[in-house]
Amino acid sequence: MITPEQAASNGAALLDECDPGWWREDVGCAINLQTLDMSSGCRCVLGQRNFGSFLVGWEKLNIKMGDEDKYGFVVVSLLSFSDEDVYYRALTKAWRQEILMRRAAVSP
Repeated sequence: MITPEQAASNGAALLDECDPGWWREDVGCAINLQTLDMSSGCRCVLGQRNFGSFLVGWEKLNIKMGDEDKYGFVVVSLLSFSDEDVYYRALTKAWRQEILMRRAAVSP
């Protein structure tokens, strides 16, 4: 299984191509790091962006069935419920780091 860090990195690269500036604080539908929760379809990266929900974002990004884990937007592997919860927390942390890294790179 792919690590949360690699999955978030892959997803961030995909968003860089399809939704430039997705990580910025000064854009409409900016991602709120305080409420970011990758286990929530509305508070995840796609839910907080212009997509409005995970499912709409997934369709617009044209993510193929079987690639869900690769981009760090959802976990579909055969994890137990408790392992899935741990993974989603790690995935949320990894996405925060991706966003903070991009924001720090452009800060004055």
